[in-house]
Amino acid sequence: MVKPLMFMRWCEYYGLSDRETDFVSFFMMNFSAARSGNQPKLKDQFVEIQKKSFPEYPFDISPEELDYNKFEELMKRVLNIHFDTAELLYSFYLQKLCAPLAEYILSTGDAEPARIYYELIQKDKVR
Repeated sequence: MVKPLMFMRWCEYYGLSDRETDFVSFFMMNFSAARSGNQPKLKDQFVEIQKKSFPEYPFDISPEELDYNKFEELMKRVLNIHFDTAELLYSFYLQKLCAPLAEYILSTGDAEPARIYYELIQKDKVR
């Protein structure tokens, strides 16, 4: 699977394993597809694909429930490192990789980094 350079640099910087890197990228792709689909059966299938592909990283979040706090909690539990969740989401946005999902998750964040990155996205849209 080809991963965008910016995301890969982020993963290399934090020393993520290939499995952790795949979990994050697949999570974003599966949840992006699940949120953008309008057929409930397909939404459930994307979530199930994620759970079956990565049984070592259990989670209980539906696409509708996904917000910044839940995303951050899951990523910190899975990755088990100290990192900036907003920075991770912004890297997805900049690469246009699951950009709508990354923007949505950032928009639900109360933490200052989330607000700053969300504001940067809004300014970028105005240009």
